[in-house]
Amino acid sequence: MTQQARWVHEHSFHEGGRRYAQATAFFRFGQEGKGGLYTPEMAARVAGLDPMESVVRGFDDAAAADDLDRMLHADSVTRLPEHSLMLTDRMTMAQGLEGRSPLLDHRLAEFAATLPTNLKMKGRTLKYILRRAAAPYLPEAILKRPKQGFMFPLGYWMKGPLLPVLQDLVEHGAVVERGIFSRDAIARLLADHLAARADHHVRLWLVLNVEVWYRLFILGQPLADLQGMLADRLGSAA
Repeated sequence: MTQQARWVHEHSFHEGGRRYAQATAFFRFGQEGKGGLYTPEMAARVAGLDPMESVVRGFDDAAAADDLDRMLHADSVTRLPEHSLMLTDRMTMAQGLEGRSPLLDHRLAEFAATLPTNLKMKGRTLKYILRRAAAPYLPEAILKRPKQGFMFPLGYWMKGPLLPVLQDLVEHGAVVERGIFSRDAIARLLADHLAARADHHVRLWLVLNVEVWYRLFILGQPLADLQGMLADRLGSAA
């Protein structure tokens, strides 16, 4: 509840597309959080960039009068192609599977976009018209079941088997040693997470992913070497 209250408080200072962008970034870093993560030199280099611009533009430029439709449009031009659909495609193809995401036929998507928002969300009921359409075919327990995610227990792993990897990131991370991220800032995130003062597992996971990406694509470190290093760190927690 504390996190949710902070979330509402934070984006209450913004309006329109900026509010939606801020709300979606809250549990990651947001503009202010990134400023604290960067070293002063890196912060100065990216001072003129706005990482939320694409979300703001997707919301504000939508040909819609209702905020829900504006949010859906912003998602359809940012989060869907850049995150949700991309992850589904990569994870299935990595296992030799042909994934088919439902409800993406362009005619169906175009029709759904024209529906009034009270058929998309009624009160606090999400996917209202989809639930109504599925009612003849699914039991009521399924139709009324709350939304469930597929998140693995990353926050717990960071206090156990992943902890040596994160500690190594603080001490020897390439993004730290090359002056991109502040060592003290990452150390504070990790310390607060371990002490349960805050849940930073998403933020720490993002930083760890940047470290892996930087080593592979900027430094050109062979994948086998990186895998070996990670295996050593994970093995030390066993």
